Amino acid sequence: MGLKKNSLAFFTIGALGALGHFIYDWSGNIMLLGLIFPINESVWEHLKLVFFPSLLYFFIEYMLISKKAENYIPASISSIFKAMAFIVISFYTLNGIFGKVPDFINIVIYYVSIILMLCCRNKSIEYGKQYSSIMRLILYFLTVVFVALFFIFSFIPPNLNLFKDPTK
Repeated sequence: MGLKKNSLAFFTIGALGALGHFIYDWSGNIMLLGLIFPINESVWEHLKLVFFPSLLYFFIEYMLISKKAENYIPASISSIFKAMAFIVISFYTLNGIFGKVPDFINIVIYYVSIILMLCCRNKSIEYGKQYSSIMRLILYFLTVVFVALFFIFSFIPPNLNLFKDPTK
């Protein structure tokens, strides 16, 4: 993927996520919007800012590509999970080392996760990484599971730090 396409992906996903951060509040807390946009400041809810905009962007991009790479879908999905893992690991590592980090660091983590996601996806596609049928099924299954978990845990979160709103 060229610089132009990567820049478009970075700015589109980044902008959708940045806007998405405020949609639920701006809507007056419409429950349906809370399924795909963060309803609080927990790390879990902020994973939606990478997950849903990336899925949307990659789906649209896939539909518009005339010559589709065979591994485009699994490479895209696996890169989203890598970005989400990066966010969780970076957030808790930095907070563990420094205590509460400034919000701008969390914003940097978000944008770095998008860069990481795009790099991982591009390398997988470029090198023609093969995904076995079982790995493809696992990735598709995990995507459906995460959508369901985002929906459920938005309003019925487990009592774990990942799901706790640090502002409350």
